[in-house]
Amino acid sequence: MKADRLISMLLLLQHNGRMTTRELAEELKVSPRTIVRDMESLSQTGIPVYAERGPHGGWALVDGFRTSLTGLKKDELLAVLAALSARLPEEMGISASYSSAYRKLIASLPPSARKDADFFRQRLHIDGAGWRRSVEALPYLPIVQEAVWEDAPLQLLYGSAGASARGGEKSAGAGGAEGGGPMWRTVYPLGLVAMGAIWYLAAAGEDGTVRSFRISRIAGAEKLAGTVTRPTGFDLAAYWEQSTAAFQAALPRYPATIRLSPAALPRLRQTRFVKIIEMIGMPQSGEPEKMEEAERAEAANEACRTLLLNVEFNTLESACQIALGFGTELKVVEPPELADAVIVQARQVLEMYENAPAKKTNPPSS
Repeated sequence: MKADRLISMLLLLQHNGRMTTRELAEELKVSPRTIVRDMESLSQTGIPVYAERGPHGGWALVDGFRTSLTGLKKDELLAVLAALSARLPEEMGISASYSSAYRKLIASLPPSARKDADFFRQRLHIDGAGWRRSVEALPYLPIVQEAVWEDAPLQLLYGSAGASARGGEKSAGAGGAEGGGPMWRTVYPLGLVAMGAIWYLAAAGEDGTVRSFRISRIAGAEKLAGTVTRPTGFDLAAYWEQSTAAFQAALPRYPATIRLSPAALPRLRQTRFVKIIEMIGMPQSGEPEKMEEAERAEAANEACRTLLLNVEFNTLESACQIALGFGTELKVVEPPELADAVIVQARQVLEMYENAPAKKTNPPSS
């Protein structure tokens, strides 16, 4: 609708300061001729918009002009409210500002939009922490955040023996982590990332390589004099997406084939460190002509009761633990070493209980 487009155009100019006809046309997905006609419409309604010619020209609003319009449509408002979470502002120490901003946003809306916002808030609450709430201590998050805001270099005491790649430090495009104990290093902060309940610092090292540092592993931090020069074209969201993809690609993989009870499928999908690659469906029971009748009947019966899945675990050890955790709902088909490992551990568990001393019970009183 034209009215929506005019509001969007006004807010774009208010936010960006000056935009060319081509930039506005690309942003609003209309022709340059439409932009010119819309500018005439804005001017006729009393909006102080003007055009400047030249290489640095474009459309702009008169200095000092501000509109109180939010420009938010119903769906846009609901999307903003859905993204709001009080947990991150609390960890950043700005919960009071968060609450104030929320109140101002709601107060700036027209009555109909406020009604929509209240309806939405009363019917959907998003708990970003989940059931496994973070117990990580973040004593150095404030100073790291301050350095990020001020583009100031940092001296970090960071690292721990045996830290995992994602749990410790990792390079963009690499999955490895440095060994050894904590050590001081100079880094040049580029941004903060909150992944669920875990905070990371994206920072360049002295060699220019961008790495991710888990905030909870920082054992000391000091701001340094100087100014961080951001790499040309660096985009925090793009870096994190690339870095995460590289980390996931570098994870160990242990392929296996399993039979699973259909009732256990939802639980397997929610289990960490296992990924379903393929659901084969109703499997063939081999070559019937080479099987005894009883074996064929049992195989067909099992095929009807279970699903045949190709999955990926991380390691043999974790695969064995996950398989044991599903009890009789999961049976390893391949590889044989995994099936053997499950059998060995299951026997050890059985022996542990069989060899446990019997608990004495008091005879019933007469």
